[in-house]
Amino acid sequence: MSGRALWFAAAAVGLILLLGAARYPRFPLDVAATQAIQRINVFGLTWATSMTNTAKPPLVYGLLVVAIGMAWRIAGIRAALLPPVAYVVVLGIDRILKPWVARPRPSPDLIQVVGASSGFGCPSTFALIHGTAIGAVAWLAWRHCRGRSRWAMVSL
Repeated sequence: MSGRALWFAAAAVGLILLLGAARYPRFPLDVAATQAIQRINVFGLTWATSMTNTAKPPLVYGLLVVAIGMAWRIAGIRAALLPPVAYVVVLGIDRILKPWVARPRPSPDLIQVVGASSGFGCPSTFALIHGTAIGAVAWLAWRHCRGRSRWAMVSL
């Protein structure tokens, strides 16, 4: 599959998932999968709280600095602009998509939730921010690294 076809397929899957999320408050396995993961969690909600906080200021800026440093190392100073620009674009997309999808957050009656968040639950700001930072570095590594170093960078 060519790179262009792969991007088209990923965009189509993303659009289908967004349309489904806008139509249904939960997908069939959402609650069961979340409960299963929470049952095997030996650390309680501490790890989830810590991870959630990495997508909020000030920790999100640390994530961006790491992504900028890795992008610079992989492809030079101009590539270091990709993570912060992608971050700003994704925040704009998040602001547009949340009211459009308007998917409610999970109920504490169904699953354990980390903190009290306002607004809608989909798209996930956490997933968008981490996907942007990690995705930018992975894309640069895929384009600019060869051999084992490519796979080492992409697998981060």
